[in-house]
Amino acid sequence: MTHSRRLVRSVLLAASVTAITLALVYRQQSDVSSLRSALDQVGRFAPLAFVSAFALATIPFLTGAALGLADDALFGPPWGALWNLVGATLGATLSFLAARYVAGDGVARRTGGRHRAVVTGSRGGAGR
Repeated sequence: MTHSRRLVRSVLLAASVTAITLALVYRQQSDVSSLRSALDQVGRFAPLAFVSAFALATIPFLTGAALGLADDALFGPPWGALWNLVGATLGATLSFLAARYVAGDGVARRTGGRHRAVVTGSRGGAGR
C-alpha cells in the first residue's frame, strides 16, 4: 500500500470514529432548538456548520432525517433545501470514499477476482 493511500485511509477512519463519537456524546441534544442555538453561536457560518454536521452524520450511517426535517425550520424552505442537498451529497461522497479506501482491500480479499472485475469495469467475457 502506498504512503498516500495509507494516509487517506487513516484520515477517513479518524473522521468516521470522530463522527460516531460525537453522535454518541451529543445524541440527547439533537433537537431543533439545540441545533438552532448551536448554529446561532457560529453566526454567518451556520450554513457551513449545518452542512458539515449533515455530512459527518452520514458517514457512520446516522440518519439524516432529523437534520433533513430541521433544515426548513432553521434556514427557511429555499435555503434549508439547498443546505440539505449539499450536506447529503457531501456525506454520500465521504461515505463512498470511506468505503472505497477503508474497506476496499478487505472486500477485494473476500471476493477475489470478482471485485477487481467490478472496479475495472471488465465483464470477463460475459455479454460479448
